[in-house]
Amino acid sequence: MDGLPCVKLVVAYLETMVYTRYYDKATARLVKTYAQDGTEIREEGETIVNGIRFSRKVISRSANGHVTTVHIDRVLLNENFPASEFAVPTLQTN
Repeated sequence: MDGLPCVKLVVAYLETMVYTRYYDKATARLVKTYAQDGTEIREEGETIVNGIRFSRKVISRSANGHVTTVHIDRVLLNENFPASEFAVPTLQTN
C-alpha cells in the first residue's frame, strides 16, 4: 500500500459497516482505510495525547470523487464535567 509493506485488517461493525484498514508493518501507522461504499480515508500527521495516537488530518474521498478534509488542532482527554451536564429531565405524564 503506497509502497509500504502493510498489514490488512478488516473491521466489521455491522454487515453494512465494513472497513478495510492498512497499517504500516514497521510503525503500525494507519496508512489507508477503504469503506464498504468505496470511500477512501487517509490520515496524515499525528499527535500523541496521554499515550494515545491521534491523526492531525483526515482526508476522505467518496466513490464519486467528493473530498472532505478535517484538520484536528487539539485533542482533549478525560476532561471533568459537572454531573448536571448528564442529568436526564423527568418525563411528564399527560
